[in-house]
Amino acid sequence: ARPPADAMRSLCRCRAVIFDLDDTLVPTSKIDRAAILHAAALASGDELPAVVAARFSELLKAEPFPPEPSGLDVPAWRTGLWERALSGSSSDGRAGASPAARQAYEAWSSERLSSFRFADDVDAMVRRLQSAGYKTGVLTNGHADVQRAKTAACGAGSLFGEERVIIAGEHAEQKPHASIFRVACAALGEPDGSATPVVGTSPGPHPRTRPSPHPHPRPRPHPHPHPHPHPHPHP
Repeated sequence: ARPPADAMRSLCRCRAVIFDLDDTLVPTSKIDRAAILHAAALASGDELPAVVAARFSELLKAEPFPPEPSGLDVPAWRTGLWERALSGSSSDGRAGASPAARQAYEAWSSERLSSFRFADDVDAMVRRLQSAGYKTGVLTNGHADVQRAKTAACGAGSLFGEERVIIAGEHAEQKPHASIFRVACAALGEPDGSATPVVGTSPGPHPRTRPSPHPHPRPRPHPHPHPHPHPHPHP
């Protein structure tokens, strides 16, 4: 059977595709869970690693970044979160981290980045789109340093082109604001965004919305290898 006429028209209009990163191109949630448990097992001492891992996960979800103004960078803040997870204390960890907390942070950070890779089928899917003439790029929310480390780990710059890997934390607004989509569309050479669907999810009340810098609907191809479990940006 032939595809419906409106689907064919949508396909013909599409010239570029913007992908989200976390839990779209890379299964970030799965990687994080494994890395946190790995670090907890190394540093938890007599306490059950699963208990420490659950404690750290809750702290990271609630307070992923240092409050302003704190004078702490992200690694120091997250080492403090490990200190609290390991000790069960409500202290913010600014008094100084123990060797166990520093070991846990380093193990977690190293493990999550070493596992942060594009699967072969994801790489192949993107290259097929590129070979077919589609422009492709990445737009990801989050802290600039954290997200740059992730895009470097997975080689996003090599696959998409460095200029087409957009970290929203380096700009004035993040998704779902229209301005960051205009930045991404311009990076792909499609400044009006009229033929550029976004594959993935962004913060907002509806996990499956795919916002556009324009109010009218756009064609949405569905090469979506990893489901997104929640609408919030990853820490």
